[in-house]
Amino acid sequence: MRKQQIVLIITAVLLFTGLYFFGNTVAPNKPAPAASPAAKASADLTTEMVIAKYRASLDTQQVQKLAVLDNTVVRGDVHEQQIHVYHQLASYWGDTLHNEIMGAYYAGEAAKLENSE
Repeated sequence: MRKQQIVLIITAVLLFTGLYFFGNTVAPNKPAPAASPAAKASADLTTEMVIAKYRASLDTQQVQKLAVLDNTVVRGDVHEQQIHVYHQLASYWGDTLHNEIMGAYYAGEAAKLENSE
């Protein structure tokens, strides 16, 4: 090897070693951005608030039908009745009221109760 190649290799090894042991390997701490009021308001949003908002936009006949469906669970096999009611609510919201979001919510609630794989 020539003298220039040896000097270049030694310099590269020293530079790499210096960067490895003495380089900054931790990211600097940046302060977390302050939460905006809009983000804080959306964090307080609950499922019950969304359901109440959608029910407020319905007329009295539709609200009464939903109340009847909600109150149809009686004694006996409450678990199976609740699954059946959730399926009915999903169908009513999705098909009759054309609100697929609420229909999907109640279908999901029924799926949580079903004992399937």
